Amino acid sequence: SKDVEVHVCRFIDYEPSAICAIDLHDNNIYCAVGRENGNIEIWDLNGSFIQRIIPGLGANTIRSLLWINDSKQRLISCGLDGWL
Repeated sequence: SKDVEVHVCRFIDYEPSAICAIDLHDNNIYCAVGRENGNIEIWDLNGSFIQRIIPGLGANTIRSLLWINDSKQRLISCGLDGWL
């Protein structure tokens, strides 16, 4: 049997939200995840942690994500509300 240590963090107000879009960067290091609440999370896959959260605008669900692989490393997102 294997012992597992669990750490409970009670000071973070975490509200789960469904994943609606996902795009993997060409370098396979970063992954962008669009949530139903409009947030975009940038995951670092080397360390398996969230590098950055871009807050959404209320109920504007992210429906599509696209990494633009030029010198600026841009991320484009859009939703059904018409925002790009």
